[in-house]
Amino acid sequence: MPARRKTLVVFFIFILIYLSLSGVKIVKVVIGAPSASFSSYPNTVMVGEEFSVLFSVESLDASSSYYFKSRIGPDMSHLTKGQTKSPSGEWLSDSESWSSGKFPVFNTDEKGTISGNIFSRVSPNVGVVGENYYVLRILKVGEDSSRAQTLEGSFIFLVNPPPTPTPTPEPTAIPTPTSKPTPTPRLPTPTPTATPSAPTFTPIPTNNPSLVPTLKITPIELAGSGEVLGEEEEATVGGFYPLEATEEAEKIEEATPAGKKSNKNKILGGIFLGAGLVAIFGAAFSLWYTKLK
Repeated sequence: MPARRKTLVVFFIFILIYLSLSGVKIVKVVIGAPSASFSSYPNTVMVGEEFSVLFSVESLDASSSYYFKSRIGPDMSHLTKGQTKSPSGEWLSDSESWSSGKFPVFNTDEKGTISGNIFSRVSPNVGVVGENYYVLRILKVGEDSSRAQTLEGSFIFLVNPPPTPTPTPEPTAIPTPTSKPTPTPRLPTPTPTATPSAPTFTPIPTNNPSLVPTLKITPIELAGSGEVLGEEEEATVGGFYPLEATEEAEKIEEATPAGKKSNKNKILGGIFLGAGLVAIFGAAFSLWYTKLK
């Protein structure tokens, strides 16, 4: 080897050693562009429905951290319909700035490979139904947002419109039957019955005492000739006759002969005596009966 060539080789070796020791990278050897592959993803989703995508990325810087963003759209030129779920659960739109630091972060291994799971959805506000493309866009943590790049590799899935909300019928309030109080039977108020007062006896005037025959003592007449004295005395002694009977007898005596006078007096005396007794008995019975009532 000529001396000149040896000198150049030694110089380049010295430069490389110096640069490696100083940490300055002058040349980056690019083996291939980063690409993504998807091992699990949905074929059909609805607008606003969350879904999960399992991915793997190669050809990144070893042991480095990267922000990841979901991009969805009807073609590769309009990938603005997707949203990415942040670690805090916030849904980030496609226009969210990288500098916010909200996008999920994944770390590469020593070979520059990343495997992970990212949660996405079609934006409820601007989602497009039908076939849509899904890709991943990344930015290395700490670099300017202008260095963000869209990874090679994508898949197509079908987006359906959200279901039409069916109004939930409100339950009709069923009135609770109110228990009706059992009517209390009203007993009739007893009307006080007048206490019968003690019967008042109205004295009934007794029969006119004038109805009681007045007894008149008739003088004893001496027996006439041819009459038995004892019979005359038996018929007249102590005899009582009513006044009317006596007067009537006197009239009869005046018109009657002396022989027949004595017999008529006896008959009339008996009649008037019986009538007097009946009258006395009737008056007494009437008075007794009236007091009994």
